[in-house]
Amino acid sequence: DSLLSHFDLEEEMLADLWAKLPPELGPALKRRFLDDHAYFRGHFDKLGDRAEAEAFAQRLIDHVRFEERELFEALQEHCLPPAP
Repeated sequence: DSLLSHFDLEEEMLADLWAKLPPELGPALKRRFLDDHAYFRGHFDKLGDRAEAEAFAQRLIDHVRFEERELFEALQEHCLPPAP
C-alpha cells in the first residue's frame, strides 16, 4: 500500500513539470513513467505468484534506474533554476 501511495505522490509532484521538458524528451519520459506505474498498480495484487513477483521486482528495479538515470536528470536540467 505504501508503494502505491508513493506512486500517487510522485505523479502529483511531477504533474506540473512534464510541460517544462522539451517536446522531443518529455512525452516519452512521461509515457514510460506512467506506464510503469500502471503496471505496478495492475500487478500489485498478484505478487503471491513467484514468477509474477520476480517480474514485478525486476521492473521495479528498472523503473528506479530509469528515474535516477533519465527522468531526474532531465528534470534537473530543464525544470530547476541553474545553480549559482
